[in-house]
Amino acid sequence: MIFELSNEERKYFGLNEVKENWIRKELAKDYIIYIEENKLVKRIQSQKECYYESDVLYNLSEDYKLILPKTKHQKAKKLTESSVRNLKNGVYLFWWNNKVILASGKCEQSYYESDIAGLKISTLDDFKDWIKNWIKNTTEEELKEITIFKNKKLKRYKYQEGDYFRLKLDKGLYGYGRIIMDIEKRQKEDYWDIFMGQPIIIELFHIITPKKNVPITELETLKTFPSQIILNNVVLYGEYEIIGHKALPKKIDYPIHYGRGRKKEDKDMIHFQMGTIHKKIPLNKYNFLISSTGKDYTNNSIGYTIYNNINIMRECIKSNSNDFYWKQKIYTIKEDLRNPENSKDLHDILEQFNLVK
Repeated sequence: MIFELSNEERKYFGLNEVKENWIRKELAKDYIIYIEENKLVKRIQSQKECYYESDVLYNLSEDYKLILPKTKHQKAKKLTESSVRNLKNGVYLFWWNNKVILASGKCEQSYYESDIAGLKISTLDDFKDWIKNWIKNTTEEELKEITIFKNKKLKRYKYQEGDYFRLKLDKGLYGYGRIIMDIEKRQKEDYWDIFMGQPIIIELFHIITPKKNVPITELETLKTFPSQIILNNVVLYGEYEIIGHKALPKKIDYPIHYGRGRKKEDKDMIHFQMGTIHKKIPLNKYNFLISSTGKDYTNNSIGYTIYNNINIMRECIKSNSNDFYWKQKIYTIKEDLRNPENSKDLHDILEQFNLVK
């Protein structure tokens, strides 16, 4: 193994300590597991460009060759690197692709994501330095919070359009937003059916604060970042905590979807969707407009998290504009019709659907 957390370090991430009586078993050169009595309790992958440690809890056969099923309807699996990788997480710490995530599969929540905190962690040395800084800057109160997070169980929360929520941006810093559309619910009415999963549309306010109880009356006076489509998991499982509800304003910046029909019976139609506005026109009477750069304006990608980070948010708040947001080199932002660089295409499309004021 290239690197492994110490027991002292583990407690700062809500990870179980390795006990003296645990059996250490190597499944591959860079992949190990720990066994306590007849239970698989931890797995670790460690490479120069990746570190992954996760607490798990699965019963094993007496010879440690099989992972026993948790229910009568499942079958035992051979204890291999591949089978262990596919097991459900407990608390886990994951560094890969320039970012670190501390999360839990037990409650389906993230506690920390370094890319949202505006950090780029490229090398193993960067990761080790990040660990040192995390431990150095963790207060006793935060350590208790991490312990509470470690023991959280899965819980489902109700949500609706107009709900306001709080989300963690970094240790001790919060952002606020609101749910402006439940796409799954709207698809039962007349929303263009081009999404996988259970998406919602959210927007964040121009605020970064250590305050955990900013009133809605203050939030609704603030400028908002461009709205985004995101999986509902973040509110369904309570990672984004609902703090209140209020009817949505009449004017909202909804994402825009434009493209050809995808279903067999709909392939000869051109669709336009913006909020509750859904229009279709026949392809044989109108040209399908696409930019000279070949951009796809369907805009049906769904994020697992926000297309934002603290650094960009601070710049936008400072300038009282969203210019820095639109400069991000993310394809979902580059291909967003609301992006100022796509203003001509947006005008042409609105004109095509007779929506130009």
